[in-house]
Amino acid sequence: MRMGSIIQGLSEITDFHIACVASEVFGETYDWVAAHGGTIAHISPTPLSRMKLWLQRYRAIISRCNLVHYYRESRFFKSQFERFNPDLVWLETSYLLRYAIDWRHQTPIVVDFWGTSEGQERDYRHSKGVHKLWQWLRYHTIRGAELRYGPLLKDIVTVSELDGRHFKRIARGTRIWPIPVGILNYPSVKPVADADTDPNLLIFTGDMSFSPNVDAVVYFVKAILPQIQSQHPNVRLMVAGRRPSQEIMNFSALPNVEVTGYLPDLCEEIAKAAVYILPMRLGSGFRTKLLEVFPLGKPIVTTSIGAEGLELIHNVNCLIADDAPSFAQACCRFLQDARDARRLGANVKRLASEVYTQENITKLVKHAIDTMLGDGVEAEVNQ
Repeated sequence: MRMGSIIQGLSEITDFHIACVASEVFGETYDWVAAHGGTIAHISPTPLSRMKLWLQRYRAIISRCNLVHYYRESRFFKSQFERFNPDLVWLETSYLLRYAIDWRHQTPIVVDFWGTSEGQERDYRHSKGVHKLWQWLRYHTIRGAELRYGPLLKDIVTVSELDGRHFKRIARGTRIWPIPVGILNYPSVKPVADADTDPNLLIFTGDMSFSPNVDAVVYFVKAILPQIQSQHPNVRLMVAGRRPSQEIMNFSALPNVEVTGYLPDLCEEIAKAAVYILPMRLGSGFRTKLLEVFPLGKPIVTTSIGAEGLELIHNVNCLIADDAPSFAQACCRFLQDARDARRLGANVKRLASEVYTQENITKLVKHAIDTMLGDGVEAEVNQ
């Protein structure tokens, strides 16, 4: 969703070529890129034995940097750079920095950071025992990469103003470009009629192997859901998303809890729910899953961390609650008062049509590129 939004913006202002590392690029992806006037080339990732993987982790700890260099990928990106001689290189993530950092002396480079090390720091502070050491090592290496490479960059793109302030503290001489994720298919997403909404259904969506999502679901089921059920015995929870962990799958044995796994159309299920819940306590960046909720006008209950980087305001377009009793009460408020739920849902829907539109994203991308290259200069952008 993030890169689809950025690429669509690029396609409206410049020619572009995509060079990527991927096990497979599907035919639909080639068709989508071609339809937007771009080209694409890819290389499969370097295979790693268990020993090489542990050596990689050891090097990351010693160097305090999680950006690993592979010679095969390096040759591939070098060949793409030499072939296209780009006016600007847009890196999808910081993980590609080691392959392109030396190009900054001859070509403008912008790095798109999807989050910050604050997410890993939260994981570290939240964990216990041996797992706490592992999380600290992750934070140690990711933070180290930010400190090492951030000041070397002239331009950094972030998904929010909040993340932008994080990098501004690290790289004071770097230009920071906050560009949120755009909703690509709005306004084609249509809400269901009120009569088709299940008044007792709460829904959470996301990659169910992602540790912040796992923590959010475990926290909700154990600490919050029983409090809601004491007031609304018929309330049901749907946990929808790919690769559910075993801990999440075990919850499907509980009454009124459904773990669906992968669903081809999450929007269809979200549209049927009475309330969308986002009880996040970990992670950082931008909750792209909410971009599937905004166009549907669903009332949202989230935490301050879940609302980070988004234009979500308590009691205006969502309810924000950071402890279990408050979160449970917020859910009960929506379950009891359908009119109030519709009011906040209508307000959050405006974010889809006024803030996170692809038109706005394209304007922000164009302004960033014009500034980097000089107004009126046409650029061939490599991602």
